[in-house]
Amino acid sequence: REARRWLDSIVNRIASVGVEQSNEFDRSRLEGELEAIQRGLTERNWLGQGQLCVRLAQAWQALGDFDKAVDWYSQALTADDGAMTLGDVEQLANLRDRLAASLTRNRKATKAERRRADTLIEQSMESITLLEQLSRSGERSALRAGHHKRRATTAVGAERLAALDAAAQCYLASYRQDGTGYALFNFIQLE
Repeated sequence: REARRWLDSIVNRIASVGVEQSNEFDRSRLEGELEAIQRGLTERNWLGQGQLCVRLAQAWQALGDFDKAVDWYSQALTADDGAMTLGDVEQLANLRDRLAASLTRNRKATKAERRRADTLIEQSMESITLLEQLSRSGERSALRAGHHKRRATTAVGAERLAALDAAAQCYLASYRQDGTGYALFNFIQLE
């Protein structure tokens, strides 16, 4: 409980400051506090608890550090207590895609960065596919659409067009399932 309160406190402070509006001092201070909490959890041997790993992932995600967020979600996935929810798995898939896109956004990405991005994209699609096998939803269709859209940013030629078409079709499926304006807007934008 104590660890959960620490993490809840810092996640709430990160949310109240807002990463986009925070200055470098605020961000560095919050990162320092989060790293101190991680050290405390490690010293107490509490990092085998999936929900604590998820809260750490959420905190790093709120700070915009997708790399650390993916690491903590991945650790939560393998935690002994099995406390990771399907929503957490959706977040992990989304963050893997977003991290892959950020690694390859720069056309001068190294071969190692491109290989890592390809691995992240593959892991993301595997997770999305498994989630859809459990149950289909508009959220999962939108997740798959986002995956294809980010995949298109690294593809060229016919592969890029195919990825954009797949994204549009997934957004349309999402709209038909949930009726959200977000899905419809993205479908129209891609068509």
